[in-house]
Amino acid sequence: MSEFWQALPQYAFLQVALAAGLLASVACGVVGSYVVVRRITYIAGGIAHCVLGGLGAAYYLQVTRGWAWLHPLYGAVVAALLAAVIIGVVSLR
Repeated sequence: MSEFWQALPQYAFLQVALAAGLLASVACGVVGSYVVVRRITYIAGGIAHCVLGGLGAAYYLQVTRGWAWLHPLYGAVVAALLAAVIIGVVSLR
C-alpha cells in the first residue's frame, strides 16, 4: 500500500483517477439517495437503458455514415435528455 502513495505524485494519471473516483462516489451517493427516497428508480433505470441505446446508435452512425464528429458520448447525452423528457411527460399524465 505504501508503494501506491509513493507513486501517486509521480503519475498524473493516478491523481486524476483518484480525484475522478472520489467525485463520482460523492455524486452517485447523492443522486442514488435522492432516487431511492423519491421512489423514482424506474426513471433512473429507463434513462440508463436509453443511454446505452444512444451510445450504440451514435457509434453505428459514426462507423457507417462516416460522421467523425459524432462521438458516442453525444448520442448518450441526447438519448438521456430525450428519455427524461418522454418519461416526465408520461409520468404527468
